[in-house]
Amino acid sequence: MSEGHVSHQSHTRFYVVLITIVIGVIFIVLMLDNNKNQSLSGALAGTVGDERQEKDTVAGDSSAVSGSASAATKIKAKSGRDLAFTLAFSDVPTVKSKAKIQSVAVTFNQVPDQITINDDKLELSNLQQVTLEMLGYEGALEFSGHGLSVDGTAGKIKVNDVALVSKGKIDIAFSGLPYTWLKVEDLQMSNLPLGEGDGNVQVGERLNYELKNDDVTVNDFEGALTVDRNAQRVLALAGTTSGIEVSGDVLGLNIR
Repeated sequence: MSEGHVSHQSHTRFYVVLITIVIGVIFIVLMLDNNKNQSLSGALAGTVGDERQEKDTVAGDSSAVSGSASAATKIKAKSGRDLAFTLAFSDVPTVKSKAKIQSVAVTFNQVPDQITINDDKLELSNLQQVTLEMLGYEGALEFSGHGLSVDGTAGKIKVNDVALVSKGKIDIAFSGLPYTWLKVEDLQMSNLPLGEGDGNVQVGERLNYELKNDDVTVNDFEGALTVDRNAQRVLALAGTTSGIEVSGDVLGLNIR
């Protein structure tokens, strides 16, 4: 009876110890698994954080590139031919150009001694006023307040609206032609100094400025130039420019 009771107690202790060991092992496994999950979660969080940081960095770089492009665009727009303007002036500048010009039209009363077209003299007898138009002109062009000189070729030539017929390009040349009216279409000048004089300059809708004894220079001019001897202000410009420099007795302007 006593031996059976001792055996029963031994078996009970064995089961208690075994159950304790099993519970301990389960607890340790659960702890280890929890630590792994925490580590994995931390690693994932770190990776996501790095990816977000990388994305933020890329976004920052993209913003910087966009800002640089915007600045470059603004600089380009500011320094480009973006100012539409008109200008009236009291004097005619001296212009020397060698380029392709859409149209050169000139009206004169005094028939010059010699206008050569394809090496032949152009006869203009019995005409009190002549308007000569050169379309698609290419070559040397020089004029001032005193006269007009050309030496080049034209796609078409008209005299008082009558076209001169010729195959291919037409050679034309004359020098020092006194004129009463002159219009040059699609003239391009990197620097066009007008000298001192009176007049008016209007830039878009932002500025309307009266010129009074001002020294005017138009930069990167592209447009039409007209000289009319019968007008109060003989010179008119209409086109685009990258800047107009005006310096006078009262005010100095640099429009850009």
